Amino acid sequence: MSLFYPLKVADIRRETQDTVSIAFDVPLALKTTYAFGQGQYLNLQTRLAGETVCRSYSIHSSPGSGELRVAIKHVQGGQFSTFATTVLSRGDTLEVSPPQGGLVLEQPLAQTRDYLGVAMGSGITALLPLLESILDSEPASSFTLLYGARTRSAMLFRQQLESKAQHFGGRLRLVLLFSRENGGYGQPLRRLDAFTCDKLLNGDIDVKTLAAAFICGSPAMIGTVTHSLLKAGLEPDKIHADSLTGTTQSMTPRAPQVIA
Repeated sequence: MSLFYPLKVADIRRETQDTVSIAFDVPLALKTTYAFGQGQYLNLQTRLAGETVCRSYSIHSSPGSGELRVAIKHVQGGQFSTFATTVLSRGDTLEVSPPQGGLVLEQPLAQTRDYLGVAMGSGITALLPLLESILDSEPASSFTLLYGARTRSAMLFRQQLESKAQHFGGRLRLVLLFSRENGGYGQPLRRLDAFTCDKLLNGDIDVKTLAAAFICGSPAMIGTVTHSLLKAGLEPDKIHADSLTGTTQSMTPRAPQVIA
């Protein structure tokens, strides 16, 4: 059972029409408790309609930012997401677990490697701090991010990603797939499905050079991408996945996933 501490909401920011990001005020006495690695998540808990409701959300701030922030997307009929995106205010208090699980990167790394990240929707929250840490720690490494969303306006952290792409130059490559509108970067309307994955992994992305592939999304999406990666020749132990439920998955039973 997770241990929870009451943390005050320091800031709420509207990221898209249906998504907010929430930053917590962590007391000095709990700074060590809430120190986190890339791709980890928090369990958030509160009382709604007379019952305790608990949900898991990925931390999308980077470990060196000095901020503990998660993103919450409204889900139709979802108790917690509806509360968080419409009622929760700055100064309110939530019960928050210490960081758990996730895709943890061992520091420091001075390597020259190629990485792939695949995310759909709010799955980007786990990969954003991960790719930033990799590119900061490994000045000669590169990271390709394959990111699927409904539309450009529904794309979480678009400005942050485009800013990071400029900052890291050619070392960060964005491949954006929009299922309901034509994408930027010369890309047509495409879904993050088996056909698209197979085409990209046998063309634009050289799987054989990858040191690791990180996947974050729904269990069905994780299964689709994993199958395509294996077919393209990536070794199973290089595939690391984190579902949107906060449950770390891997081709081999070990947690957290540490890339050394």
